[in-house]
Amino acid sequence: KKDGLGLGLSICSRLVEENRGKVDVISTPGKGTTFILALPTFVHN
Repeated sequence: KKDGLGLGLSICSRLVEENRGKVDVISTPGKGTTFILALPTFVHN
């Protein structure tokens, strides 16, 4: 992809980390890359 500013993953990673989450990346050459975003659950009382 040649469009865009290249900030999407950087912004996403920062938001996830600010919310005590985690970003995992699994990359397989010739097959692609998978991004896994995990956020803690929040229960509002």
